[in-house]
This record gives sequence, structure tokens and C-alpha cells, in this order.
Amino acid sequence: MTSWTVIWTRRALSLTMSQGRARHNARLSALECAARRREREDADQALAEASAGQTASA
Repeated sequence: MTSWTVIWTRRALSLTMSQGRARHNARLSALECAARRREREDADQALAEASAGQTASA
């Protein structure tokens, strides 16, 4: 039985350089998008907690 490592290695070697670069860029942009979304969610949560704190103290 062929191992997954061998399959992935053969597949990676069969990709052209431009395909590999495109896949790498797509992964980077997906990671950057996820990081921005996480930062936005953290900011929204902090804002909600701050506004809840203000209404509780008022």
C-alpha cells in the first residue's frame, strides 16, 4: 500500500512552480484573512464588554 507521504510528495513534485506558488499564496491570504477576522472579533468583543461595563456603572 502506498503511504500518504509518498502520494503527497509525488503530487508536490508534479506541480509546476507557478501552481505551487499560487497554492502557497492562497494559503497565506487565507491565513491573513483569518487573522484579520480574529482581530475584528476580539475588537468587537472588547467594545461590547466596555459598553456593558459603562451601562452597568451608570
